[in-house]
This record gives sequence, C-alpha cells and structure tokens, in this order.
Amino acid sequence: MFAEFVQRDAALLARCGLRDSLEVFLPKAEALAREVLRLNALHNLTRITEPEPFWTRHILDSLLGATALPSLLDGTLHGEVLDIGCGGGFPCLPLALANPSLRITGMDSEGTKVDSVREAAKTLGLHNLQAVKDRAREAGRKPEFAGRFAVITARAVAETGELIPEVRKMLAPGGLFFLYKTPEAVEKEMALAKREATKAKLELSFSDIIDLGPAGKRQFVSCRAG
Repeated sequence: MFAEFVQRDAALLARCGLRDSLEVFLPKAEALAREVLRLNALHNLTRITEPEPFWTRHILDSLLGATALPSLLDGTLHGEVLDIGCGGGFPCLPLALANPSLRITGMDSEGTKVDSVREAAKTLGLHNLQAVKDRAREAGRKPEFAGRFAVITARAVAETGELIPEVRKMLAPGGLFFLYKTPEAVEKEMALAKREATKAKLELSFSDIIDLGPAGKRQFVSCRAG
C-alpha cells in the first residue's frame, strides 16, 4: 500500500527522527491505514482514502511535527501530550504508533470520532493513546486538565489566536502549544496570534517551511509558556 511512498519520503522520515527502520514502520503504517479506513466506512472520518494522499496528508504530515519538535518521536518528552480536535486520529494515531513512550490524549467534540480513535488504538495495541470527548474551550476550565500537558497539538482546528486562550490553562509550566499550519495561514493569523500570545505570556516561534509537492506546504507554530 505505502511501500513506494515510504521509500520516496525516506529523507523526510529521517528528518522526523523515526526510530523504527522503514521496513519495520511500513507494516505498522499500513495497519493503521486499514483500521482507519475500516472505521471510516462506518463513521465518515475522512474524505482522504486513496493510498498516496492518505500517506502524505495523514501519516507523513502527522509525523512531520517532529522536524520542529523532535521530542515528539525521540523519547525525550517528559509529560503528557494533548491533541485537540483530533478528528479521525491525526496527528495522535501516527505519533502514538511511531513513539510508544509518548503518552498522548486525543480530544474531540464529536463522540463518533472519539470512539473511533479509541477503537483504532485498541486494535493497533496503542496503549499509550487514549481519547476523550470534550471541547478545548470547556476542557480548559476543568480541574483535571489544568496545567497538565507538556505539549498540546492542533492540526486543522481553528486560528492560532482563537485557540491560545482555550488551551493556555491546560499547559504545564514551560509547556508548548504546537500548531500544524500552512505558510499562508501563518501569515494570515499572525497579528491576532501575537496579541493573544502576549496576553497569555507565551513566546511564539516558527519552523522552516516543508514542501510536500502537490500536497502543499507545512509550517509549525510553537507557543512556549514561561
């Protein structure tokens, strides 16, 4: 299913710091895809179902976060990760698959998506991944989430400036809010993002741009708590 794409993107996977060899990771990635597509037939989790775009836009793109935040995959991250608006499980499923030491929670407001992530994690033996039904703006006011997460990720959720107030209280001291964006979105959102980051006492930084060809370009925004 993915063999030619994994080989094609070997250099990018190396930049991610993938701990498995390509030969070991390939069947894991294919098993993930089969399970998500099985669940997709029941719950309509994604419109991306063909092998090449599924690999590039879901699995590879999820792992690319480690090019800007190596601790996502290299085993050095201390503390928990929260993936808000996780949808059908991206980036939380590929990250949990590629780094068994990562403790990650997927959060989404849609119960069917949360149930699907739970079922996929169980089927794939990802004991390091759990999923909860909640909205970030509401979870941020709950004691069980306060100051809990070393990293909070967001991919295809909302604008940076809108999300900062929602997640700020869930970040641990020194924690990082880490957003998957396009360069165009970064440029569009930065005025509001900078204002909200200043209010929240977060330090903004931006990754290099990664060109994914027909799949577009990816850039990461980091918001570090003091």
